[in-house]
Amino acid sequence: MISEPVAFLAAGALVAGVALWTARDGDGGAAQSDTTTVTSPLDGASLFQAKGCTTCHIGPGISSMTGVAPDLRGAAEWAGTRIPGTSATDYLRQSIRDPQAFIAVGGPDDFVQMPTLPLAPEELDALVAYLLDAATT
Repeated sequence: MISEPVAFLAAGALVAGVALWTARDGDGGAAQSDTTTVTSPLDGASLFQAKGCTTCHIGPGISSMTGVAPDLRGAAEWAGTRIPGTSATDYLRQSIRDPQAFIAVGGPDDFVQMPTLPLAPEELDALVAYLLDAATT
């Protein structure tokens, strides 16, 4: 079993590498990389892998490299219950865009924090749709 500090460092290095790999265009949007496997229209499952989410999270139909972050399977069932008055869609959008805005009870401790990833609005939409739709299909 990998110790928590080693897993954290490995996850952090991978996430940092993914963040550096994501190029930005002149308008601040994500530029398409020649090495990306994301197809058009944007595929949330492919983005979940390409953006490094699998480093820490288990996703619908996708395993995690470390499992140090919350399991995101079944998000349609629980995401709308985390913050009273906040829909599942809005909760997931906030959690991806500003991961430290709300820390769920039973979530990771202060030692492991999700980075803020550079995402174009279309990428955010695709990730949220993937997390919500995958639970119902």
